[in-house]
Amino acid sequence: HLSAHYGSRLRAIFLSYTENEKSQWKVLTASMEKCIAGLLRISSCAVQRGDICNDVLETWTLLDEVQDGEAKKSMADVFDRHLAEGLWRITRGIDGSSGLAAGGWSGLLALATWCAGRGSRLPPVRVESIGKTVGLSEDDPSLQVYRSLHFLLNVSEVKDVVPSKAANCIRTLVATGEVRRCPKLCIAALDLFRALCNVVELASESASRDEEDEGKRVYWEKHWLPILDGMAEASCSCSESSVRQHALSVLTDVFLERQGGLVPVPLISRALSGICIPLSGRKLVEVRSEDGNVDNDDETTAEIELCIDLLFKPLRHHIKNIIGEGSDTLMSLWGPFLDIVKDILDSGDGSGRDELVLEQLRNVVMVLINYDVLKAELSAGDEVSSATWKAVTSMKGSENFVKEWKEAASQSN
Repeated sequence: HLSAHYGSRLRAIFLSYTENEKSQWKVLTASMEKCIAGLLRISSCAVQRGDICNDVLETWTLLDEVQDGEAKKSMADVFDRHLAEGLWRITRGIDGSSGLAAGGWSGLLALATWCAGRGSRLPPVRVESIGKTVGLSEDDPSLQVYRSLHFLLNVSEVKDVVPSKAANCIRTLVATGEVRRCPKLCIAALDLFRALCNVVELASESASRDEEDEGKRVYWEKHWLPILDGMAEASCSCSESSVRQHALSVLTDVFLERQGGLVPVPLISRALSGICIPLSGRKLVEVRSEDGNVDNDDETTAEIELCIDLLFKPLRHHIKNIIGEGSDTLMSLWGPFLDIVKDILDSGDGSGRDELVLEQLRNVVMVLINYDVLKAELSAGDEVSSATWKAVTSMKGSENFVKEWKEAASQSN
């Protein structure tokens, strides 16, 4: 009875719209505030009562139905700080005895995602109008969401079972930090991505005991790839170089840390060819085109180096396992990789950065030679050797290296 009562009342509030924020105050009533405050208090107490926790928290999934627009303002907006403070109080009460299930997590994350997105629906803060980046007030909904997620992922007793769909909420936090000109929030949210990767890793260890190879692939595809997409998105969409640099750094580290060795190799290959390689190549060309800005020369240099790291380090780290999967898996990323490197060098100016790219390419080529994958003499069906020599001989600045590489391949073979 109580669930139906609060469900109908909340639906009436959240799905009531006005044309603008000013007109919301004409519609606002004391009963609305009592309803929301009452359910927040009940939710905070319910997380200590495992038998009703999920039923109560699931009510907040109504926030997923809210559709704000420029001329369509939900009455939920009026209570944004109430809801955010309530989220923090609910989160602090969660412990190992709470017994959160799918319905409870869905409601909690719906509340968190709505609060995180509240800032991005506010009028954008333009750097030209204030001359500097801004911080967030203590009761800002986005900041309360960050505190809540940080607690869940790093401190709470349930940190090992937080659903990976929290990635959507974290992506919203990054977007909000960008709109509000708050790079600290963006960087902090990117660290939450990294913490969520650890959760996915821990959950995979228990799941892998009961799953076949296909089940493991599906698990990592469902829970791991969306996190990488969020990191990659931040490295492109954020205007602050410090945020883009941090996004590139955490994305690279994901492949080098322990969970990178747990991910099925075909999925690693797919992530490299579909996310890392095209992203780093595209950004290297873009960043170089902006390299004329002397004021940001140090930032530009740092970003270029991080792009080069993202292009080469994960590939070198996993190349042995990728080779072990066969030539088809290797070629699925080696062909796009060579194309990207060629584009980078062809658009370069022969500076030290191009030399760094060539040196990194040389290291990868030597690994292929050492594993007897790259041969000096072409033979029928040898796609790797054929594609490699065709690409490197046409790359700008590679003339002095090709002979050395072929000699090394001849001696190895």
